[in-house]
Amino acid sequence: MGHLDSPLTANGLRQASAVAARLARTGVDVLYTSDLGRAQSTATVVAEACGLEAVPDHRLRERHAGAFQGLLVEEAQARYPAYFVESTVPVPDLAIPGGESAVQIRDRVVPLLEELCERHGGRSVALVTHGIVIRTVLWHLVKCSYAAAFRLRVDNAGLTAFRFVDGQWILSSSNDTGHLSNGVDRR
Repeated sequence: MGHLDSPLTANGLRQASAVAARLARTGVDVLYTSDLGRAQSTATVVAEACGLEAVPDHRLRERHAGAFQGLLVEEAQARYPAYFVESTVPVPDLAIPGGESAVQIRDRVVPLLEELCERHGGRSVALVTHGIVIRTVLWHLVKCSYAAAFRLRVDNAGLTAFRFVDGQWILSSSNDTGHLSNGVDRR
């Protein structure tokens, strides 16, 4: 989907409500969101539950899918077979034709994380973003290989938490979906 947008499905709205209730219980001080509509819809539900304003930031956007935007995976494979042959193992500097690479995503997201640490040090900051952004952050902050980041689950409405202590990022939890029980689909 990339930078194209679509509304949340009924299940997506249930997921947003579940994550909002969880964050309202655990407490969030500041909320930022991708400026894409599907993330902003989730962030609106979270903001209402937590009594916050959701601050949009374009740096939290999903990967720009370039020539793939608007295509089904099968259509993209048929039109760009060489890309799919080259990308059987995730490569961080391989860009979708006309789109972004993981390195480019990292280069726009990491400075935002550093800004937020400076601006909101010691406070709980929630970010509503997209799967590839989360994988890229995990790849960068955990210092694993980019291919290893694709062996980590990143479900819709899953919570991944980091703490910033003494200049170091510490992964507290990854893809926590405990709040999605009671019949809320994780897809």
